[in-house]
Amino acid sequence: MRLIASLAVVVLAMSVASPASGAVVVDRGGDLTTVHMGDQAPGDDTKADPSASNSPSQAPWYRYYLLQWSPSAGFCLEPHWTHDQAYATRMGGDNFSRRFDPQTGAPRPNCPADAGPIPTPQTIAAATWQAVKNLPVPTLESQPDFAITGKKVYLQIHGTRTWSQVVDNPIGDDITITATSTYVVHWDDPSHPGDTVTASQGGPWPDGDVTHTYTDVAPERDITVTQRWTATWTAGGQSGTLTQLQTQSAPLRIEVRQLQAVRDR
Repeated sequence: MRLIASLAVVVLAMSVASPASGAVVVDRGGDLTTVHMGDQAPGDDTKADPSASNSPSQAPWYRYYLLQWSPSAGFCLEPHWTHDQAYATRMGGDNFSRRFDPQTGAPRPNCPADAGPIPTPQTIAAATWQAVKNLPVPTLESQPDFAITGKKVYLQIHGTRTWSQVVDNPIGDDITITATSTYVVHWDDPSHPGDTVTASQGGPWPDGDVTHTYTDVAPERDITVTQRWTATWTAGGQSGTLTQLQTQSAPLRIEVRQLQAVRDR
């Protein structure tokens, strides 16, 4: 399904008797709403709530909803009003189900101030990616939990290297975001300041392949790992790349000791 600048979903209105001149009447019956208010010709459309006006016109207003999109709220509902009941009915009809989240069944939220027409899949994917709160965070372990000068430290990085999420798109193909990662290990070693960049999660002695050798004794060194995430999105036959994000481990504090020789007399 191709993207459309904005699709409408309607809450059908029911007819009520005209109120006294200058009055504001909002009749509600479940999701059915009619607002008698305004000073515009039949067929006019407005985003301004007619019930907030003091115009004496008695022409009935019929409320319907446009499906919009907001960087902060995602897909949301923006109320509109029209005098044209047939137009409101036509705008609703087939698209009524899009008012609801297909995963939870809950109504979509009302649109905040930053809402606008539905953008491209790239824009939706980029905003979703930047708002991600659940990217995996690496945790660290070494065995033993100290280092010896001249000997390798074997680091183990726990956690997952991949992440994905499907973004609901009610007017087109759903958007799949897929992310992979690499690790940047900072060894906190002034004598050998280089970092290790790897896709490996290491392992214990003797087969682990994320290692470092300290040459100087130290009461503590804080090993940290930055996990760099690179993501792509796909939707139907379209695809694109997203900016890089990163997560950071808590420091793994180790002591660097010197091996002591023992002599027997």
